[in-house]
Amino acid sequence: MKRSALLALAAAALVAGCGGDHAQKPIVRSQAPPQQPHVRALPARPPEVALIRRWSDTLRAGHVAAASRLFHLPALAQNDGPELALQSRSDVRAFNASLPCGAVLLDARRVAGGYTLAVFRLTDRPGAACGTGTGQRAAAAFRFKGALISDWRRVPVPQFERAGPSPRI
Repeated sequence: MKRSALLALAAAALVAGCGGDHAQKPIVRSQAPPQQPHVRALPARPPEVALIRRWSDTLRAGHVAAASRLFHLPALAQNDGPELALQSRSDVRAFNASLPCGAVLLDARRVAGGYTLAVFRLTDRPGAACGTGTGQRAAAAFRFKGALISDWRRVPVPQFERAGPSPRI
């Protein structure tokens, strides 16, 4: 896939979303599942996989404040709505608290634009109601700064085209 096509796909994926947002709007799920974009990807970097896993495990356990400390300030987040500029620790806590599900990391890959795409299986978590999302797959694109999450964006679940050996997840 040409780099420009991949960048266009990544840009389109970054604007798409589902789930809760900062204002805790109700989840709206379409009847037909979205098509999985094919994404050529490289293995994710182990420190980034470890950070994504730590964030998802911590949030899934209901520890919103601890999960929020894994974000750099300022940070950006986008989940079914406009991009949010997270300027303070309370902004990050509100964003993390608004996520309706916990998640188990299934796969992570590096893609164009400096993003790491992570695929999760959604779970219930203390303090939130995942509802019909429980057991479904979801994906988010991450960027990092100073060993912390600086950018979190919900994206369609990709179908990875392997460009290297599968990482140990």
